[in-house]
Formats: sequence, C-alpha cells, structure tokens
Amino acid sequence: MRKIDLPTSDVSRILIACAENIENRELANRLLTAQLHFSQQEREYGLQAQNNGLYNLPAHSHTQGITQQEMSWLYTKSFARKGSPTRPIYDAIKALAPGEICPLCNQRVVRTLDHHLSKQDYPAFAVTPINLVPSCRDCNSDTLVRAIRVADDQTFHPYFDNVDDEIWLHGGVEQISPPVVHFEARPPAHWDVGKRTKVEHHFRTFKLGALYSAHAGSELQNVYGDVELMARSGDAQTIRDELAQRAHTRRRVVFNTWQAAMYTALSESDWFCRGGFREIVS
Repeated sequence: MRKIDLPTSDVSRILIACAENIENRELANRLLTAQLHFSQQEREYGLQAQNNGLYNLPAHSHTQGITQQEMSWLYTKSFARKGSPTRPIYDAIKALAPGEICPLCNQRVVRTLDHHLSKQDYPAFAVTPINLVPSCRDCNSDTLVRAIRVADDQTFHPYFDNVDDEIWLHGGVEQISPPVVHFEARPPAHWDVGKRTKVEHHFRTFKLGALYSAHAGSELQNVYGDVELMARSGDAQTIRDELAQRAHTRRRVVFNTWQAAMYTALSESDWFCRGGFREIVS
C-alpha cells in the first residue's frame, strides 16, 4: 500500500481524444456535449477522495444519457486499446507506480489499470484518470467484489491516501517446522477510525496476509544460511541484532513492507533466535 503521484491528464482531454477517433459519430457528439458534466464529476470525485468520502458518490447506470455499456466500451475499445491516440495516457498512468510495482499490494508487477470505483457501478468515472490506478492483475481481480456503499467499505486509494507514515503492518512467527510468518494489519491506536478501518479493510479485501506469508516462506529459506553463520560466530543476541538491523534497512523507503515486518518478527522471536531457525531445513 504505497502512495503515488496523481495523473497529469484529466477526463476532458481523454473524452475529446476518444470522440475524435471513434466511428460512432452520434456517441462522439454526446460525449462532447457531456464533457462539462464529466469534468464536474471529476472535481467532485477529487474532493470526496481527499476527505475520505468516496462512499458519498451514488452508484448509477448512466450519466447524461450515456449508458454504462457505452462507457465500458469507450474504456476498452478506445481509451485502453493498443495503438489508439489515448493509449500513451493509459501507459503514462501505469508508469506512475515506482519500479512498476503495484501500489495496492506493494509486491507484484503492474499489468493493468484498476477502476477504484468500478465502471459497472460508476460509469461516469470509467475514463477518469484519478479513478484509474496502476495495478497487478491479481489486485485488479480482487476489486471485482468491492462495493463502496458506506465508509467502512472503502479501501486504500494510492492517489489520495498516505498510510505509510507509521508502522501498521506486523508479523508473527509460528513455532512449527518449518516456521511460518503470518501478518496482520494493526494500525496505531491514535489514528482516526476512518484511516484505521480503511487499512484493515484493504488488507482483508486484497488478501495481503496470505500473499505476504507465501513470500516470507521463500525468504526464510533464502536467509537460513545467513542465520546459521551468525549462530556460528555469536549467540542469540547476535542473531537478534542482525535481524533487527535488516528490518531497519528495509524501512528506509517504505515503512510497511512485508520484508521489514518479517525481519522484525524474527528478531523478536526468542524461539527463532535461540535455534528455531534450524527448523527451516528440518
């Protein structure tokens, strides 16, 4: 869950470009006629997103006489189509994700754009840039089950939410063979309720606990040799200090990475540092 820069394009630019390049001139004229309305909706979206209020935007089946099916077609067959005049805008939005890593899970590679508010329920925002988020395919699929009707339904929005100012992602070590690291979203108690709820709901919706635990299992195998060498040259405290240092270095750019949470959990596990690490290869 990582905040990224806002897109530089607006919905008006996209509508004009699409209208100039679709064969259905009747639809093109309706899009241009509704251009001001779409821009007003875009501004309202931005205001609500800044104030944690996207749930206040009502779902709808059409806007200014343009149907949900027409807006969905416009996104797929015009805006996002390879070779279209608007495809560079699509690609520029994808490129907003640092390192091409999905800001929704901060793990997998960006492959597509996710409609934060679905184009099925909110067709007015089908081609609105601030509603289009760089995403991996798994996160894009997971959002299909989302319905934002009340405040508690909201998930992290990479353009408007900063949830990496303090540590909220925590790990724990299961003392089994081989060890398993599990993860949970536990935001600071002094955060306001809306922010805490958004982080927790996002973590569940995108199944981040299972994702991070799977990757941690692979990382445990990679780190086994290092920990064994630490044990040969020192004691449990030596291992604990080195693992804590690794956690610290992995928080330098992003606080809440699964790697940082994992190494913190390992350093705090007396069982692991006193020999439990050997269960990785037992």
